[in-house]
Amino acid sequence: TPLGNVDVVSVLTDCLLGFHSLFEKKGINPQVDLPDHAVMIVSNTQALERIFQNLFQNALRYAIDTIGLSLSAEGIFTITNNTEVLTVDDTTHLFERFYTADRSRSTGGSGLGLYIVKRLLEKTHGTIGATKLENGFFCLEIVFRVV
Repeated sequence: TPLGNVDVVSVLTDCLLGFHSLFEKKGINPQVDLPDHAVMIVSNTQALERIFQNLFQNALRYAIDTIGLSLSAEGIFTITNNTEVLTVDDTTHLFERFYTADRSRSTGGSGLGLYIVKRLLEKTHGTIGATKLENGFFCLEIVFRVV
């Protein structure tokens, strides 16, 4: 699918609505901080939807009870969640194919979700800005190419 200008706020909002019942089922009310205007990036809607879906699934799988989402006008998307599963060492491997952080439980994850995110970002000129684990919170930052 060719790249074009996409409003990341609109796609992100639609994906959030699509995950509403899953967040509710886990008892999580995501803290969301989005601009009140369009943020146009270079991407395509299908790739962007898949990126957000995979990130939300991952956060839901590992979050204890808190998920935060933010997007800046400069195209920096941040997703955070509290976790008891990840280690600092895990954060260096999360984007490798078939890597799963929680080896003690069978959570049903294939280890492909974040690998797919990385590959789709490469194809749409986005980058993984940072990953870190601090005080029990995992934080992932993605930088989209703003138009």
